[in-house]
Amino acid sequence: MTGPIVQPRLHSVGDTHAELLSALHARCFDDIWSTATMRDLLQSPGAYAMVATVVHDQPAGFVLARAIAGEGEILSVGCLPKHRRCGIARWLMSAALGIAGDRHAKAMFLEVAERNIVAQALYVSMGFAIVGRRQNYYPGQNGREAALVMKRALTV
Repeated sequence: MTGPIVQPRLHSVGDTHAELLSALHARCFDDIWSTATMRDLLQSPGAYAMVATVVHDQPAGFVLARAIAGEGEILSVGCLPKHRRCGIARWLMSAALGIAGDRHAKAMFLEVAERNIVAQALYVSMGFAIVGRRQNYYPGQNGREAALVMKRALTV
């Protein structure tokens, strides 16, 4: 479904949806987060998540974030391969930024694999800038790889 921007339906989800979020994460990434991990993250202070659905309410992507003590963080955002590059990640990110702002976060942070140029381009287009680098952060096919730390100011 790569192509023009699609406006998905966004659904707020909680820890009772941990299994769904884990399954979506597994379809989006090599590094799978278990149902228990998702549940623990969603039960942590300030955590929130949304699932994007498209035709016939089929899940197409998700975002998991938190906003607490004046800062927000995108913990994970992913789109199923057939729904990439059609605007769903941007919708999810925009919604997560809005919630963080509503919760009085002054900035939003995220980490992205250094080799993930496509995601970096999306984040830069949304106002994020690189503020750091974490060596050996992500497991990779040829050993561990670095993560770039990105930040965006939020208007409160």
